[in-house]
Amino acid sequence: MSKTVDYDYLKSELFNLINSVRENPSSFIPVLKTQQEYVNEENIIYRPGQVPIQLNESKENLFSEAINYLSNLKELPPFEYNKNLEKAADDLVKDSGPKGLISHQDSRGYFCSDRVENYCEWEESLNELLNYAGGNAEDILTDLIIDDGLEDRSHRLSLFGDKYRFIGLSCGPHKDYDNMSVLILAGKLRDKGSLYFNKKNLKYNPKNEGNVERKKNIKNDYQINDPDAPDNTIGLRIVKTQKELNGKKIMVTKKFYTLNDGTEHVVELEEF
Repeated sequence: MSKTVDYDYLKSELFNLINSVRENPSSFIPVLKTQQEYVNEENIIYRPGQVPIQLNESKENLFSEAINYLSNLKELPPFEYNKNLEKAADDLVKDSGPKGLISHQDSRGYFCSDRVENYCEWEESLNELLNYAGGNAEDILTDLIIDDGLEDRSHRLSLFGDKYRFIGLSCGPHKDYDNMSVLILAGKLRDKGSLYFNKKNLKYNPKNEGNVERKKNIKNDYQINDPDAPDNTIGLRIVKTQKELNGKKIMVTKKFYTLNDGTEHVVELEEF
């Protein structure tokens, strides 16, 4: 099956379809109704020419909820395509596909943020969506929208929210599921090795705001000693690295916050 798939075309088809549905959410409802007909009484989805997939939830619940979601979703701006995110996605496809892995972690132990940072710097938010078996764009997007087995529907919310501006995709063969697709979403991006904070562009000096005490409503334990932690933080990873600016090395501390919707939020601190 995977031998007949044109993965470059699939990647382009999927990107265009996602943006089309973001701009006109209800346009995908007929596709969902057709896809629902592929699910049998045992809750297994039999798509023509695809590996059968056992669903965790009832088809009535999954598809009716998804259709209702798209019916009430307002128009969203299209994603901007980014080649650096595509390269990071492609790294996972080439590593995981031949080995039959089904994880955000590759065989070397690297995660999405590690792969992205081989090509560029990211800010605010980053997320990686995985799909297995889907051999065409409608199948893949259906899986991501119904979000079977995920109570918070994080894939759906990521694709149809305003948290991300950029997207990069890669599709390729998978040892056990015939096909796999990797979608990486990012809030903001900048060139690899560039600084998060540039003193030349400084327009706001926190020293000038006086001795005004700012109180924050503590929503989680991470915020007790860390004012940068978002309200929905459930995990924190700190990485210290060095960067070079005009021949001078500076220390950079990156704080990667894992959020309860499955995404990451990053804060970068640079010591000049």
